[in-house]
Amino acid sequence: MSDDANTICRDLEDAVAKRANWDSFWDEIAYRVLPSSVGFTVQTEEGQRREDRAFDTTAITACSRFAAFISEGATPRDQTWHGLEPEDEDLQDDQECKEFLERLTKALFARRYRPEANFVSQRQENYLSLGAFGNYSLFIDEEIGRGNRYRALPMREVYWIENHQGVIYIQFRKYQLTARQAYEQFRELAPPQVKYDAEKNPNALHDFIHCVRPNDELKPGRRDWRGMPWASYHVYPRTRSVISRGGFWTWPFANGRFMKGVGETYARSPAVIAFPSILTVNEQKKTVLRAGQKAVDPPVLLTEDGILDGFNMRSGALNYGALSDQGTPLVQAFNSQARVDIGVELMELEQRAINEAFLVSLFQILAEKPDMTATEVLARLDEKSQLLSPTTARLEAEDLGPMIAREIDLYVRSSGGAWVLEEMPE
Repeated sequence: MSDDANTICRDLEDAVAKRANWDSFWDEIAYRVLPSSVGFTVQTEEGQRREDRAFDTTAITACSRFAAFISEGATPRDQTWHGLEPEDEDLQDDQECKEFLERLTKALFARRYRPEANFVSQRQENYLSLGAFGNYSLFIDEEIGRGNRYRALPMREVYWIENHQGVIYIQFRKYQLTARQAYEQFRELAPPQVKYDAEKNPNALHDFIHCVRPNDELKPGRRDWRGMPWASYHVYPRTRSVISRGGFWTWPFANGRFMKGVGETYARSPAVIAFPSILTVNEQKKTVLRAGQKAVDPPVLLTEDGILDGFNMRSGALNYGALSDQGTPLVQAFNSQARVDIGVELMELEQRAINEAFLVSLFQILAEKPDMTATEVLARLDEKSQLLSPTTARLEAEDLGPMIAREIDLYVRSSGGAWVLEEMPE
C-alpha cells in the first residue's frame, strides 16, 4: 500500500510540474474570461472578487455563448442526440435488435436527465471550461439505488497522463475536504489526524488525491476490485498512505479537449486563440474610459493668482470673480481633443476577433438575418457543422463515447437494468 501511495504521489508531483506553464496561463485567462475558475496558481476564498482584471466583458459573454452553442450541438436537452447500434453489420437491420437498442437508449436518457443526476448543469460547467481552457473532465458515478450522478471536476484539480497512443489512461484529482466531509466519506478508514479534527476542528481542511489508472494486478473472474480493469486509489499525501482502494469496471471519466497541439497533453481553447485580442481590448477599454472621463468631466483651467481658490464645481453654483472686467472667462475646461470614437472603433475590431474565435459570429448570422431563404439557412448550418466537426469528433471519441459506455455499464449492473442481459438478442 505504501509503495502505491509513494508512486501515486511521485507521479502526481511530476504531472503538476509539467503543467506549471499551463496553470499560469489558465489563471491569466480565467481572470478575463471565466473569473469563477481562478485558482490554478493562487488560493482563492469563497465570495472573493475575481473580475478586477476584466475591463471589457466581450470574452466573458462570448465564452458563455460558446458553451451554449456546444451544448446545443453536442448534447441538446430536447433531442435524442445519440442512438445505439450493433457492431456486427449483419445485425444492423435486425428488427428485434433495433427494438432492444431503442429501449436501452430510452432508459439511458431517462437516467441521464433525472433532476437528481445533475447532468445538464454539470455539462454547462464542462463547456464553459472548454471555451476558457480547452479541457474539461466529467466524473460519472452511481448513487446506489438512485441512479447516475454527474460531477464536473475543476481543471485546477485534474491532472492527466497519456499512454503511447495519446489516450488519457491515468487521471489524478488533487482536492480538499474538511475533516467532517472526509470522515463522512471514509469513516473508519480516515487517517488519525482526520478523525481527530472531525471531533475537535471539523472545518479544518485536508488534502487528498484520487487516482484512477489501469489495474496492474488484474485477476479476471474476480468480482472485487482485483477483477476490475481500472484501479482506484484515495491517498492522504500528508502521510503518503492509501486510505482506500477500489476499482471501476469502466473508465469513469468523460474528458474533453478542444484543439490539441503536437506533443501536448492539454488542449488549447478559443480563449487561447483570442488571448492577444482579449489583452488588447482590455487595455483599449481602460484608455477609452480615461479619455471618456476627461471628455465628460474635464479638468478645469484656472488662473494662478489664487482669486478663484474657492471655485465651486457643483451644478447651479455661483462663482464670483470667474469673469474679467471685459467679460472674458477666467475659467476654462481642458480640451484634450481625445478621439474616443477612434478608440471605440479599435475596440470593435478586437471584439469581432474574440467573437470569431468563440464562433459567436457564425451563430449570430442566423439570428441577425431572419429573412434568409431555406437554402441560405441550410448553407449556413452546413458551414457551422463543418467548423464544429473537428471539435465534435474529438468530443465523441474522448467524451461522449466513454460516457455512454460507462452509463450502460452502470445501468446493466443496477437492479433496474437487469432486463438488459435477460432480453439481449443472441
